[in-house]
Amino acid sequence: MGTILTEDLQPGMMLASDLVFKGRFLLPEGATLQPKHIKAFLGWGIEDVDIVDSEETQSAKKKNE
Repeated sequence: MGTILTEDLQPGMMLASDLVFKGRFLLPEGATLQPKHIKAFLGWGIEDVDIVDSEETQSAKKKNE
C-alpha cells in the first residue's frame, strides 16, 4: 500500500517497516495498528506511516492463525 497519511489510518493495518520518529523507535515492522496507536501518532505529530498492502496483511494474518 505504501505511505498513508496518519489521519487515513485504520485499526488493523500493518506497518511495512519499523516506525521511528525523531530518532525514537516506536513500533516494529509487522505491528498491527490499534486505535490507541493512531491516537498517539496524531498527538505526536506523525504525518504519515508506511503500511503493508492489504493483500500482504491478509496473508500475514492467516499465517499467524
